[in-house]
Amino acid sequence: MKVPHVEILVNEADPENDIKNVIAAFKPEWKTEEIQFKTSKKEATAGLLNTMIKCYTHPKPLDAIMIRVYGSPKIAEYLNRINEVKNIKLIHDLYGFAPQLLATFTNGFCYKYICGEIMTRETVRLPKNAKIIAKQLALLHSTKIEEDFQLPSIINKYLLSVLPFGYPESLKKPEDDVRFQKYLPKKAFVEVECKRVIDRVKEFNLETVLSHNDMRSENIVWNKETGLITFVDWECAGTSPLPADIAYHFWRYSGIEDMDLSMYPDKDFQMEWLRTYLETYYSQTKSDENKNVSDIDVERLYVQVNTYYLLNLIQGVASVGFTDDMDDFPLDLIEIGRKSYIEYLKLRDSILSLKMP
Repeated sequence: MKVPHVEILVNEADPENDIKNVIAAFKPEWKTEEIQFKTSKKEATAGLLNTMIKCYTHPKPLDAIMIRVYGSPKIAEYLNRINEVKNIKLIHDLYGFAPQLLATFTNGFCYKYICGEIMTRETVRLPKNAKIIAKQLALLHSTKIEEDFQLPSIINKYLLSVLPFGYPESLKKPEDDVRFQKYLPKKAFVEVECKRVIDRVKEFNLETVLSHNDMRSENIVWNKETGLITFVDWECAGTSPLPADIAYHFWRYSGIEDMDLSMYPDKDFQMEWLRTYLETYYSQTKSDENKNVSDIDVERLYVQVNTYYLLNLIQGVASVGFTDDMDDFPLDLIEIGRKSYIEYLKLRDSILSLKMP
């Protein structure tokens, strides 16, 4: 069924009247004077870039609606908002682990409230949850999509580019520049290292698949009672090389606001996770005689995923180039860059020496 569209531009600074008009178009039974609003603060757990508003007429969560108002026009060029609604509807209709869309409007959309809690870097690695996430990500990657859905991930385009955001010699704010000069490497180093790792991942010559591209725990909702897990925030979705989505997911086991890279999963955990993933992926994409997952298959994917992890680390350093242009960005890109730089130096040689089986 087609998702209704309402031609209303919601005022992000004062959204309530506009949202009432949007809701009236598809929920006429709701009395506008009874609608209550709960706006989430912009942070890693509640929408880094957009305004998230829960709407309800009484406290029963099953009847609530989530409103997502697009924000941060500076970063919109890096997102796939054109196909976001299409991807959400496709995955919800096929598998049920994306939100149920209720309507779109000029600068956002509405979906049925998802009962559950936002996952954390602890709950995302619980064995049962990790297995469900691996299977669902495999289903996503196995999805056959029509040509008009085959929009390459803009995030992946920049991931495979050398210094896509530029890289400064210094930062505008004195307090930022002090930390930048003390903790971050010079441009020449970052440029060489980015090219080095990009050249390595390009050697894999990988197929591209429909990917979420922002698979951090904050974008996964877990219903403890039912065990259901839902992926949200699809604005980065698009086609990417298969291991890239997995590598990003593992990277974000470290969190994002208080990044702890010691939380990156060890090889034993990864090998079990990757085997579960491949079992589901092969069941959807291979003929019966080729569905078995071999140890070599798992090891090969392990090498690819960890090389992409290394690329995420050096691009985490390079993303410091965003700092001067993103005054309202709620993350400390210098601190993320500092931690990524330390981890990159620690792992670079061992990961680049991994041999494909």
